[in-house]
Amino acid sequence: MRISVLIVLFALLARTQPAPELLFHASFDGTAEAAMARGEAKPLVSERLTFVEGVAGQSVRLTAAAKARLEYAFDKNVEPLRGTVAFWYKPEWEAEPGERRRQLFGFTAPWDAARPGSGTVCVWHLGLALRGDTSDKTDSFVTVRRPHEQGVWRHIAFTWDEEGSALFVDGKSYLRKRDSDNPFKAALLEPDTPQKGAGRVYDSRRTFTSFHVGCSREGKQSDGLIDELKIYSVPLSKPQIQSLVAEHPAQPVQKSAWVPNATNPYVSNDEAMDLQLIEALALDKEPGADRFVSTGGHVFGTLGGVRYLEAGTNRNDRFAVRFTLPDASPLYCFEWDYPDDKLRTADIIVQPSSGPKNNYELQAGTLTGDEYPNQNRMLTSRCLYWASTQDVSVVFMTAREGAPAAVAQVRLYKVTGGLPEAKVRTPAPVGGWHRTIGLYYEDPAINYDFAADGGTMPGFETLIDRTAAYMKYSGQNLFAYPGVWYHGRIGGDYNPRGHAENFLEAWYTKFDREGLGVMPTFNEQTLTLPEGMSITKKSLSDGSLHSTCVSIWNTGMPNPGGWHGTPPNFNILHPYTQQVILEEFDALLAQGVGHPAFKGIDLRLAEHCFHWLGSIRAGYNDYMVDAFTQETGIQVPVDRADPLRGKRYAEWLLANARDAWVDWRCRAVARWHKRLAARLAQARPDLRLSLTLLTPMHPARGEPFEKPDYIVQLNKEAGIDAALYADTPNIIIAQGSRPARFRAGYDRPKSAAETTFLREVFNTRAYYESLHAANLPWVHLHDHYWESPVGNPTRRSKTDKPLEAPWFREEPWRVSTLNPASFYAMRPYVLPLRHRDVLGFTRGGFLIGTYGMETYLAPFAQAFRALPAVRFEDLAGSTETVKLRALAHEGKTWFYVVNTGDRPAEFTVSAEAPEITDLMTGLPATERNGKDLALLLQPYQLRSFCAAGAAHVKAK
Repeated sequence: MRISVLIVLFALLARTQPAPELLFHASFDGTAEAAMARGEAKPLVSERLTFVEGVAGQSVRLTAAAKARLEYAFDKNVEPLRGTVAFWYKPEWEAEPGERRRQLFGFTAPWDAARPGSGTVCVWHLGLALRGDTSDKTDSFVTVRRPHEQGVWRHIAFTWDEEGSALFVDGKSYLRKRDSDNPFKAALLEPDTPQKGAGRVYDSRRTFTSFHVGCSREGKQSDGLIDELKIYSVPLSKPQIQSLVAEHPAQPVQKSAWVPNATNPYVSNDEAMDLQLIEALALDKEPGADRFVSTGGHVFGTLGGVRYLEAGTNRNDRFAVRFTLPDASPLYCFEWDYPDDKLRTADIIVQPSSGPKNNYELQAGTLTGDEYPNQNRMLTSRCLYWASTQDVSVVFMTAREGAPAAVAQVRLYKVTGGLPEAKVRTPAPVGGWHRTIGLYYEDPAINYDFAADGGTMPGFETLIDRTAAYMKYSGQNLFAYPGVWYHGRIGGDYNPRGHAENFLEAWYTKFDREGLGVMPTFNEQTLTLPEGMSITKKSLSDGSLHSTCVSIWNTGMPNPGGWHGTPPNFNILHPYTQQVILEEFDALLAQGVGHPAFKGIDLRLAEHCFHWLGSIRAGYNDYMVDAFTQETGIQVPVDRADPLRGKRYAEWLLANARDAWVDWRCRAVARWHKRLAARLAQARPDLRLSLTLLTPMHPARGEPFEKPDYIVQLNKEAGIDAALYADTPNIIIAQGSRPARFRAGYDRPKSAAETTFLREVFNTRAYYESLHAANLPWVHLHDHYWESPVGNPTRRSKTDKPLEAPWFREEPWRVSTLNPASFYAMRPYVLPLRHRDVLGFTRGGFLIGTYGMETYLAPFAQAFRALPAVRFEDLAGSTETVKLRALAHEGKTWFYVVNTGDRPAEFTVSAEAPEITDLMTGLPATERNGKDLALLLQPYQLRSFCAAGAAHVKAK
């Protein structure tokens, strides 16, 4: 049995707290007076109530239309520090857009900025989400995302105390887990040290005199029926709450299953996007104060006779330009012309001018200069914008010191008729697969992207439709999204960023019809602990954790509380770790296996994720050394009584048996991964396990990264030897890269050597050498998105000036992905093909990082995905930058030519075939001259072809 740290806290409290006492019970059988109360039973306020049939006798109806109010005395009826409130609720309102608040229960207190820290407990609906608040200093709350069910009774309970809170719907629990929760870090702190995510801090506790039912001090009526309200003195356990549900077994009434739309309203059959120009605003002079605001200074410049507006040269200098959308249509398009004349970094966002939090429909940007040589001309970028309001602003910001953002003109278009598909002429699938270009989410944040509420239907279906339309428009055919994130599988007790229940089921169902694939990902950092296990300050250093799932480092101790950039907290080779993973893995497999859209499962292997060993610095548990000795016969002479023996293991092994130790670790990890792959293959032959390797690299060490086995050795140190998977045909090896890392402001190089490393490492042949032995070689592009709290007045630096106007409130947090300008945006996709053929690409981060580069991505997808999903052979005659590869497959000769350089290139292919088909168009190749195919390849361009029969293809 597994039990979370938070549940352990509840269990400990339950042993020290008295038995639950019923403090208050209102049955609402024709009266608002409580049937039982420790304090005053009569309501303080009882206005415009009606009583109708409920789950037991009658219930009370409170509506905003009637301005109904119901308020009771607080004294003795509620314990403010801890308790449970439970009741039946039947909503009588229709799902609607927006965030309207409907209060179900709450301590009487003003709903204002002073609420956090006050201890106000409330249960309410925010839009379609059910939410429970304890109003501690950090404004902790629990959210339940469920389909809205008008006219259906549900039992709702909320428990709270000084340590935690939980919501229950029909006896199913939903707990608050913070992604920053870390038992190792907490154990290192002294008992009286305040800990983020452990315990509640109330710095402005109020004394409450009343509580509201079905409304609040400000009104905010529940618009529904409430019955059998009960308040207890302490948090009830899950079985106790389930017993309350069982008191009325005829409830709840289940609604029929969701039926998806028959067609996607955002996909167009037109060949091109239908754009209606709304406004073209030249920024050759400063717009009026009613639509322009700047901070940090700005100047004007000229390129090729075109005048442009330039932000200041300091990081975060920025300006906003206001636009009005003509109507509430969902899809618009912004274009901007900008100068490519020097080193520039432009963080560009489009946001509602009123600035609601977490508005990420369009956060993008561009890079020019430095490693992307300037073209010294005006360039154009085009970005789609899914609109949630008509008053919007475009913000241009200098992202890096000395590299100012600039723009010459902004054009606003309305998109009519939906998005056209990139016409991809795919060949017959191989093993159920085509070549892949995937939209990948590092973070489960898609609910922020498409101006639709992804927490419940019908907004969630709209979100999926819009995602599918964008993928088809840009040529992407696989959606890779977290099914398991930091704390485990998303759903139930753990639901970061407010996902709908069974959200992956909706993706599968919709994408079955769309002909797109879905691959849930594991991006796991911590796991729930075995029952009875605890991590304390003492156990971190006394050696007692050696036999557990906790990974012991080369320091002799576990992780001292870190996350990113450190080895994993837990050991993948411990049986308990594997048990937890199997439960999550099998649940995802069972949910997806019946859907054609389900393509397999992706393990995201960054240094801190525990699906590998992560680093040569980790994995020095006793059982690791014992297994190593048993398999290799190598004895490790270390005193087992030494509490820090992990340090001694590491010292001896790395000095005396390093290669054998590294190789054994890789074999052990490979056996585990093959076990997972076998489960997929047994469930369905086409399912694949993807190992996405974000290889831990430390440029400060100064390793010669050009060395052929550089990345191979680093992967092996982390536990992956790609050659060991050659006998497992359904395992993908996806080498991850971070193409914008050199420009990321929070990861600036600290020396000339580091500058060279960050600029060049992802361009080297050595970086992709792990793909040499892979059956299914892929490349993953991890967006090193540009995070900045500059819009948040409480978090930005003291030197950053606010950007504000009467009509403008800035988005507080940026997570923009900046892409190289024009064709350079394709370099991360194309450059790996210089070194070897790959069968798939995935790309992503917090947001959709391909916004603004679709003009280049879609043609690449048309050429790439038109090739069979089989590795092609290199042909002689290729140059350093232009590569020719071919494949004889199913009675045809397939070949492609790719220019991996940043200059146009001429290349001639000789092919003895009566006809050569251009796979992008499906028509005969127009560049044919006899046997020769004379090609003029643009920078980073891929061209693909096929010929009937065994045509002899060679470079001329």
